[in-house]
Amino acid sequence: MLLLNSTSDLVRLVTSAAASTIEVHASWMDVSGATVTPDRKNTKITTATTTTIVPSPAAATTRNVKAIYVTNNSPGTSCNVAIEHTDGTNVIELMQFILLPGENLGYREDGSWVHRDQNGAEYPPSGLGSYNGRSVGFMKSGTAADAVAYWYCTAKDAGFPGAWLPGTPGVNGRVTDGTTVADNGCFPIANPSVGGNYLTEVNMASSVNHTHVLFDCLWVNSGLVVTTTTAQAITTPTLPARDLNGTTNGEGCGIALYFSAASTLAAAGANLTVSYTNSDGTAGRTARLLAIAGSQVPATPVVGTIVWFNLDAGD
Repeated sequence: MLLLNSTSDLVRLVTSAAASTIEVHASWMDVSGATVTPDRKNTKITTATTTTIVPSPAAATTRNVKAIYVTNNSPGTSCNVAIEHTDGTNVIELMQFILLPGENLGYREDGSWVHRDQNGAEYPPSGLGSYNGRSVGFMKSGTAADAVAYWYCTAKDAGFPGAWLPGTPGVNGRVTDGTTVADNGCFPIANPSVGGNYLTEVNMASSVNHTHVLFDCLWVNSGLVVTTTTAQAITTPTLPARDLNGTTNGEGCGIALYFSAASTLAAAGANLTVSYTNSDGTAGRTARLLAIAGSQVPATPVVGTIVWFNLDAGD
């Protein structure tokens, strides 16, 4: 049951994405003495804003909200949506979801909330112990890394899964999905029949003290010239829909330079830059290195060395 008891009470929706199309339907019953009046409201939202989806009742009237349906009708943009109840002074968040394109959330008369995927299938309850899952073991025998503080990627090394050989996809590269021969060596994570995959826990141990980073490679390219001083044009394909929101926008993604073969770079270098378009669609952003160990390319880097770029502020 969701009640609005005063002329200051209302229910509103907070949307995070400006490029999405959020469609809302709300139904309610107004009770004033012995009179019961049904009503409803449809709302379309196309900006990142706060919108009233159930208005305040009239004086001496109680509004009983029976149902709320919120659908992300955007073709490719995810949106974080939050349902709030306010009495005019206190704002209380009732529920919050990230809706992928085509997904829907619903409030039902019994007070329960439901999250449905783009096919209308209901997601299982979220929370500890409610997942259907499995464990995937992995082991790598790494070779010698570069100097202290430089990152080293064990993807190339023997073990389980086997050595990853990214191949030579060229400057424009290719996307990765873990199912093609070129991506042999990726973790064998099966696609779910409904809903999404959630990594709930990772345990790692090693014979050498160091910091671990587990990352998902979305795109890989090759053929860059290490001796050039001019920009090398790269036309990247659309990224796989595996960013933080399950979309192709790239939120939460980073950029790295991985050495799969010996390099002839004579001295440490921090003057490399990458121009990119960020997850908000802003072009002309620049990723840079820093002239400190671990944030620059070492001289003659060993195979397996990986260098992470620093994105522009806010990206």
